Amino acid sequence: MIEYEQPKETRTSRQNKAIHVLFEMIANELNDTGLYIGQVIKADAPWSKDRVKELIWKPIQEVLFNKRSTTQLTPGEVDQVFEVINKTLGDKGLEITFPSIEQVKQEIKDLKTL
Repeated sequence: MIEYEQPKETRTSRQNKAIHVLFEMIANELNDTGLYIGQVIKADAPWSKDRVKELIWKPIQEVLFNKRSTTQLTPGEVDQVFEVINKTLGDKGLEITFPSIEQVKQEIKDLKTL
């Protein structure tokens, strides 16, 4: 007998776009408030969306779900990673909201005009 296991749902393409907009938003907010990498983690450089992804998002997702790639996350897992980040940043006085579909669309539009 062959057993087939239905693959778990992974994050949506909208969520993928949204988390990358989120990385940019977090980087901008941290830089605007003068909280450089060394003040949040042990390094001293300004933030970028790639640094947010690699130094904040991925370590949390790996601890929570043992997943190395953001492509492996389910929609619920994306929400859980964001909740941990949002609480941590909130403790530092930052308020970040998950990007709306309108923000994601605008970011894509802005990128296309470059």
